[in-house]
Amino acid sequence: MLRDDAILEHVDDELRRLTSEIDFNGAAEEAELARAETRLGYRFPSPYREFLLETDGGEGPVGLHGWVRFEGLREFLQTNEDAHHERMLGLFDGLVVFAGNGGGEAYCFDANDRVWRAAWISSPGDHMLLGTFMEFVRAQDQDVWNPRSP
Repeated sequence: MLRDDAILEHVDDELRRLTSEIDFNGAAEEAELARAETRLGYRFPSPYREFLLETDGGEGPVGLHGWVRFEGLREFLQTNEDAHHERMLGLFDGLVVFAGNGGGEAYCFDANDRVWRAAWISSPGDHMLLGTFMEFVRAQDQDVWNPRSP
């Protein structure tokens, strides 16, 4: 795992600040990313593609209140293959899992590049729309018990 500000050289300053404590996997290659997207049948949103190309995922604190495990490219394929059974039951239908919180919740993209929170044991009606990738990351900086926190 790498933890180096140089890894986030091309990523937005706000994203860099909010993810500065994550232990990153290292850079992913464009060809590897393209193969994963082809296999999943989904092209990741631009901000997340840039993040993956520079970090290939990682795990750690995000903002003041979040903890996120961003899947690396190899993990993406396995996680989404694991989610195949749940898709058949309708749980992750139309969603691509890209991260989790370590507490049984998955973060997923839909076809419109919106992020959804879905518990591994739930029903589709329990999913919560979290917004764009950057809105999702910014939300990790908020204290849900105190909406006025930074």
